Amino acid sequence: MSSFVILTIFLGLFFTNCIVRGEVRSNSRCSDVSLECEYREKYCFVPAYAGLMFKICRSSCDWCQKSLNDVIHSNRRFFPSLPADIPEWMTGVPPTPDNVEGSGSTGIIHSNCVDHFRTCSTTAALCQAVNYQNIMAQKCPKTCGICE
Repeated sequence: MSSFVILTIFLGLFFTNCIVRGEVRSNSRCSDVSLECEYREKYCFVPAYAGLMFKICRSSCDWCQKSLNDVIHSNRRFFPSLPADIPEWMTGVPPTPDNVEGSGSTGIIHSNCVDHFRTCSTTAALCQAVNYQNIMAQKCPKTCGICE
């Protein structure tokens, strides 16, 4: 039996009451969107902010898979309950490319595809944040990719 399988079984038995974070497999998606992530890193560990931090500070929060063999073992990758606003997080199921990558479009089509704020490009991660999707769709439709 491979060491990966043994380690996976061990982790499954040892951490049965923990939620394991999802993996971001694409390097292009494994980056910080905000320049302030370095200073806000402490919020990575707070469940109330985990969803937002996952959207804008993935690299600083260490929520990226470094390789296909990267084993989840860091304490900063576990939470006692599932953050509802992070659909990529799985419970005890190793992630696959299908359940990690999220959809980026709400399907709304606008005839004038322009952003209405200067900060749209720097806050693009909020397009996927449940609490900000509506306002981002109105103010930053081009950046959020919801118009043609």
